[in-house]
Amino acid sequence: IVDRVREYGKGRRRAEALSVAEAVGEAFRQFRVSRRAKGAKLSLELPPQTEGLLVRMDPLDLRLVIVNLLANAVDAASKSPFPEVKLEVAPAPDRKTVEIRVEDNGPKLPDEAYAQLGLTPGKSSKAQGLGLGLMIVKALLEAALGSIRFERIEPAGLRAIVSLPAEEKKENEKEKP
Repeated sequence: IVDRVREYGKGRRRAEALSVAEAVGEAFRQFRVSRRAKGAKLSLELPPQTEGLLVRMDPLDLRLVIVNLLANAVDAASKSPFPEVKLEVAPAPDRKTVEIRVEDNGPKLPDEAYAQLGLTPGKSSKAQGLGLGLMIVKALLEAALGSIRFERIEPAGLRAIVSLPAEEKKENEKEKP
């Protein structure tokens, strides 16, 4: 952990080609069995078009992004009578970008809170939260040449959309176990 923090502090990151379907699926499965899932109905959509799509990122960084967004979504959805969170992976039509979408059915965010999402350290609504999660997510994504944006869902809820550059699998590239 200390070595990893030092690498971050020096601006060095490990990046490797990851199967986006496998990496997102694994992060989802780990989150689902954790206590952070808090009884919300969780679903994962990995359409066949995601098969063979790669993203270049540190595996731990991608897992941190997914887990943070899922935890935020579950927290928001828990304020709904029937909390639901959906994680979906979708390639852009040109297959040059992969989108990872996390959406919840939580209450509508006030305009001020919505406008500040991921921009500044905020006051966390979670007892143990520091208000830094989305800023860290944004930094990890930017290091991988990705981005995050948010959309409101009507009548309530929020969708976080992560965009990462996609790589096609090379013929001589071996499958990871």
